[in-house]
Amino acid sequence: MIKVKTCVICYKKFSKHPKNGYMQWNRQKFCSNACRKKGFSSFNCGKNNPNWKGGKYFDADGYIYIRAPRNHPFKTFNGYIFEHRFIMENYIGHYLNPSDKIHHINGIKDDNRIENLIVISQSEHIAIHRNELVNKRWHK
Repeated sequence: MIKVKTCVICYKKFSKHPKNGYMQWNRQKFCSNACRKKGFSSFNCGKNNPNWKGGKYFDADGYIYIRAPRNHPFKTFNGYIFEHRFIMENYIGHYLNPSDKIHHINGIKDDNRIENLIVISQSEHIAIHRNELVNKRWHK
């Protein structure tokens, strides 16, 4: 029994005998190995991947990572940056230095509203958190 299908990449009609039964044939989407290679590289990337979650994820510390623009100089090896850094960079109009720190004023790591973010140096950031820690210990 020969069935005709349409390739999901090049839209050519193709027909093959179902070699390993009907289920194997039913899953076939590509007319050739070349289209299959194109299909796996394009179908499973970004928004086409069934596991796509909008280009956002939370790390173990509670910060939000977002998919970085292609030309961003400080993206991670897998193409993400901290959302709070990206928001601040858009607000001030240039890339932040890696030494610049973004402090969440209210202490909530996923509250990335611009009015809750300030750019400070590493030493200022340490001083702020040291003071918070000392105040917590004394005011138990």
